[in-house]
Amino acid sequence: MKALAKLFLLVTLLASALSSSYFALEAYLKVKIAEKINRRISKLPFTFTAESLDYTLLSNTVTLRKVNLDLPEMPLKVEKVRVDLPLTLEFKKAPPKLFLEVTGIELSPFKKILPVPGEKAHIKFHYEFLNSGFTAFLDALIPSVCRVSVACSVDNLEREKLQKLLKGTVPERKTIRELRITHLEFKYTDMGLVEDFIRKQADSQGLTEEEFKARLIRSLKRGTEK
Repeated sequence: MKALAKLFLLVTLLASALSSSYFALEAYLKVKIAEKINRRISKLPFTFTAESLDYTLLSNTVTLRKVNLDLPEMPLKVEKVRVDLPLTLEFKKAPPKLFLEVTGIELSPFKKILPVPGEKAHIKFHYEFLNSGFTAFLDALIPSVCRVSVACSVDNLEREKLQKLLKGTVPERKTIRELRITHLEFKYTDMGLVEDFIRKQADSQGLTEEEFKARLIRSLKRGTEK
């Protein structure tokens, strides 16, 4: 029994040491990541601030909350930005894959054209290098307006080539000419933007919505026949 008690005590102490080391390392990396982000942000041509920054070592995830972007003539506020990166020791290279999620983008600069005032946008972006190719996916959603998604796959764009292109060590035009798009998909789902446009245009012209749609279709057909 004494041997089991000692073993249990040793395991508990080891677990405590490992967990405290994990959180100490996580706290250290959080500070270093914040310093690096601040250095990069200071070079931007606009003001970027965040109320808080969290880092999770286990998933290698960076989360920014209450973000403000003071863009020229278009200030934006964002509830949360989350970036998932793969665990890699290649610190100075472009990550082999990345997932970015931007939640709660306030659209106050566009409130006059939104069907529902105060609506917020949400964006998800993902890319990954596979063999000699590159795939990317973008999904943008404004619940009362529309959803747009774009998926793209490009061949002959290795990670090393993109890294050199970003550094300017390879010719830009030549690199772009060598790219080959193997897949391109675009989806648009209307959630009120087109309906709101049709309703307003019909009202302004003294027509019913069906009459305006029929007139619009005839106009589009004449345009394609020319």
